Amino acid sequence: MSTNQLTSISMLDRLQGPDKNLAWETLVLIYRPFIARTLERVGIASSDIEDLLQDSFASLYVELPRFQHNGNIGAFRNWLRTLVVRRAQRFLQRRKKAPQMGIELAQLPEQFGNSFEELWDREHDEHVVNQLLELIRPEFTTSTWTAFEMHVVQDRRAAEVATVLGCSSNAVLICKSRVLRRLRVVGRGLVEC
Repeated sequence: MSTNQLTSISMLDRLQGPDKNLAWETLVLIYRPFIARTLERVGIASSDIEDLLQDSFASLYVELPRFQHNGNIGAFRNWLRTLVVRRAQRFLQRRKKAPQMGIELAQLPEQFGNSFEELWDREHDEHVVNQLLELIRPEFTTSTWTAFEMHVVQDRRAAEVATVLGCSSNAVLICKSRVLRRLRVVGRGLVEC
């Protein structure tokens, strides 16, 4: 994906605009692996995951224009989780596989020793942030990205990163700020960054 395809408008906004096909492709690129992994973890047979993914994304495509972000943290994440869970429940009911699986989606909190919502939220945000970072990475110079990665991802002090890269601590902090600012723009409505 080229850097021109990620404008300053958030993805959710672009899904309603003239570039909605491109925004849709980006949304699928970001969410497909996350939803597939989640379905696998809840016990959906690998042979059924592709059918359920298609069903979920078809439903998402139809329902997304009606989604209104209420400004609350996690609104899209919660809405998407509900949509995927409902599609999975319907899918399993249609296939009459729910009794054979031994896992009901309502029992997921016990299975994971945590609530399904917390698991979804934690993994959602981590996955989406990582995907968005990969999408915006080409927009930055190698030195900016390296400073950001060392300081933020590797959790190294700015002074240490500056010494390694031969720049000032302030330059490292500016790199961090530039990348995080861009991440906030493209991730607005999807995650809180």
